Amino acid sequence: MINYVDELKNIVSGRDFKQKLLCLLAAMVLWAYVGSTRTSEIKLRIPVEFRNLPAGMVVENSRDQFVTIRLSGRQEEVKLINPKNIKTYVDLENAVISDEVRYPVELIKSEIPEGVRIDLSREKLLLSIQRRLTKRVPIIVKTSGEIKEGFLLGAHRAVPAYANIAGAESGVREVESIFTREVKVDGLSKSVTREVAIDLDKYNDLSADIQKLVVFIQIIDVRGLVRMEAKARIRNPDEQYEYRPAIDMVAVYLKPLHDGESAEGLLFDVMIDPGLVSAIDFSDANPDAVVERQCSVTAVLRNRQDDFRIMHVLPDGIPVKIRRKTVGPEPR
Repeated sequence: MINYVDELKNIVSGRDFKQKLLCLLAAMVLWAYVGSTRTSEIKLRIPVEFRNLPAGMVVENSRDQFVTIRLSGRQEEVKLINPKNIKTYVDLENAVISDEVRYPVELIKSEIPEGVRIDLSREKLLLSIQRRLTKRVPIIVKTSGEIKEGFLLGAHRAVPAYANIAGAESGVREVESIFTREVKVDGLSKSVTREVAIDLDKYNDLSADIQKLVVFIQIIDVRGLVRMEAKARIRNPDEQYEYRPAIDMVAVYLKPLHDGESAEGLLFDVMIDPGLVSAIDFSDANPDAVVERQCSVTAVLRNRQDDFRIMHVLPDGIPVKIRRKTVGPEPR
């Protein structure tokens, strides 16, 4: 035991040990220095804000505008940076309506160490600035699933029935209607009322003045009813106007009033009622202006009223586009 202690004393008191200890301390200092000066680089994808855009204008596909920034500097400083402290924006105070114009990207940073360098992937963005257009469109209720056998999906009504959409002129003009999110009707055998949201997912820059609405979904018991189809016609059309219903074939469900009654030879009329149309409805100076109305549909038996009764007409409402007829030159 004494020999081991003596040997340890000799090592500690020896000159080689002191040199080794000094080398070890120098290595530790050097390692700490190298670690503190090691550089790092990261990339972040940052959304671009649009500021000071004049009223009546909109940036097309504004939700898809991003830039990539590269952060480089000391590793310990870079890894502590909060991405929320870096923002980019484009000042559109002097924007002009045009398909393709390049606008400079501005950078805002806060609480970023001075030694960290920030580089933008793009110093300018190619933007399409368009007129902002508002349009009133019908809301269509979207359903999914299968209802109970012997029953039929009847009218779908949305309250409100129309929404005002707004966005880039080119996009808004292409939209004729918008949909609700799906309402499941699996196994239903009676009418239901639901609250549902508007579905604008497929439109990048479109907004609507309502986000949620109430829908009424009619479930019709058609067991024992006779189904017939007929072409609907406009009731009391005004010769100054053209009427274009979205559909013209209508299903009529009739109840036989006697057992074993045949529908052979049964006659009935189906009418679409657009109501009265006047020049006031066409305030737009455009001669091709179109008015769209949701018109009620009715059916009336022309014979055999003692044998059948009309129970349901589907659809019971049809959108109709009404346009003034073009007046040609007078014959000489």
